[in-house]
Amino acid sequence: MSFKTFLVLLILTFTSYANCQEIYIDHIIEVVNDLDKTIDEYSNKGFTIKAGRLHHNGLKNAHIKFANQSSLEIMTVVGKTKDSISMQYSKLLKEGEGIVYICLSGISFDKLSSLLANKGYKYKYTKGKLWDYITFSETSELAPFFFIEYHFNFIEKTIFLIIVIKSKALEKL
Repeated sequence: MSFKTFLVLLILTFTSYANCQEIYIDHIIEVVNDLDKTIDEYSNKGFTIKAGRLHHNGLKNAHIKFANQSSLEIMTVVGKTKDSISMQYSKLLKEGEGIVYICLSGISFDKLSSLLANKGYKYKYTKGKLWDYITFSETSELAPFFFIEYHFNFIEKTIFLIIVIKSKALEKL
């Protein structure tokens, strides 16, 4: 683990977005060559890993979730790239492992769009089913950052897991 990665993990672990300004870190993306080895390294350091999956475009991920609802997404490319997103990750990985993107959230996209336009920044607004993105071109000084606006709350609730476990136990009775 690089010092840069360690520093980011430290910040994510001890920063509560409830005490921050309007914009907060949603997640940070680290690219790695060997996802399984990296998962083992983080697990051995005491982090709990949430398994991701192999996506249709050849990207495979895993997550470290933090109490402040931010996360570290660990990403690799498996096999042949199949779209511009996986090609970009493959290009970044060829430049070396490490943190490649910081995803920010919290500000409404109407407000953010206005702010970016007033400052003269060009951006791409992508609408999705579950969330929308604002990204910047590879040549922009803002390229390592992107913004996400969720269409609904994704907070993972431990209580749901407890209810499922208890209901399974009750079924056995």
